[in-house]
Amino acid sequence: MKRDRTKEADLILPALKILWDWREKLDLVPTSMLSQEIRHAVVPTPYDLEPLKNRNDDRLSQVIRNLVSHRTLEKRGFADYVASTELGVKGYALTKQGIVHLNECLGEKYKVDALSAERQLPLEFKDT
Repeated sequence: MKRDRTKEADLILPALKILWDWREKLDLVPTSMLSQEIRHAVVPTPYDLEPLKNRNDDRLSQVIRNLVSHRTLEKRGFADYVASTELGVKGYALTKQGIVHLNECLGEKYKVDALSAERQLPLEFKDT
C-alpha cells in the first residue's frame, strides 16, 4: 500500500519561498534555519510524523535533511550552496534561476533584480 508522504520535490517551492522571504535580511540562509523554516511551512502527513527507527526524529525531518544533503536546490540551479569553514556557516543563497522558477510556479511577483550584488553573511556570523 502506497502511503501519502512528503517527498523531496514537494519541499523545493517552500524552500525557495523561504530563501526569497529572507533575502533582504540575509542572502545566505544557514541550512539549519532553512530546515526549521521548511518544517514550519509544510503540513506534514500522518506518515511524515512517524518516528524513524533508531532515530530521535520523524520521516519529514529525514526528507528535509535529504533536500540539503542531496544538494537538490543547487543541482537544479535554484540556489547556491555556500560553505565557509572560516566562519563556520553553511547555507543557501537564492539564484536568478530560483526566482524564475518561483515566478513560473507562483506568479510574476518575484523580481530577478531583487538580488543584491554582494552576498551578505547572517548577522550572527559577521565580525564585529
